[in-house]
Amino acid sequence: MKEKFERIIEKNEEFLKFYNIKKRIFPVYKLLNFFPDNGKLVDLGCGNGIFPALLALKHPHMKIVGIDDDERKIQMAKELFTFNNLSFIRKNIIEMDIPEATHFSLIDVLYLIPFEHQEMLIKKISEKIDNGLLLIKEMDKKPFYKYLFNYFQEFLSVKILKRTLGGKFFFRSVEDLVSLLSRYGFKTEIIRLDKGYLYPHILLKALKQ
Repeated sequence: MKEKFERIIEKNEEFLKFYNIKKRIFPVYKLLNFFPDNGKLVDLGCGNGIFPALLALKHPHMKIVGIDDDERKIQMAKELFTFNNLSFIRKNIIEMDIPEATHFSLIDVLYLIPFEHQEMLIKKISEKIDNGLLLIKEMDKKPFYKYLFNYFQEFLSVKILKRTLGGKFFFRSVEDLVSLLSRYGFKTEIIRLDKGYLYPHILLKALKQ
């Protein structure tokens, strides 16, 4: 899977540069192991499609849809990844009518969405999910030195380099996220992914009860 993915992206210098940085600071392949291997998964805020594409390669019988509001990134994903079980849609995940699916994912997305819209999005997902998982990859606020380092990097990426759409940051604590998910019928397992990384990576594996 990894070798095939790297062959696909090797001629796109922009994507290849992004990927080489990402895999050094982010547990890309470790995260994939927590995703289901069947059903339909909708990745909300998919960016340039790195995770939907990797999942599509790993699980060829799973239907995967990536949705993002960044036209340039969605176009890049469509041009690079032409798998039968993968599609991409350009839409605003807050404004759109979310499609029904077995599973959903939000990978480093919530912190760019105002708190009230975060809750609205979780509510909409809870109404569309079909006895499956919602996987939320976010940054923890602990340990503080990792959180501070991450905040600085995100400030640079979002506000200075303009690599990601967004303005203010809306980080929630893990406890707050678990409480929010509980209000909409999810039972959540917290998985730390930050061992060996400077960033406080966490995964919330939420099962709809």
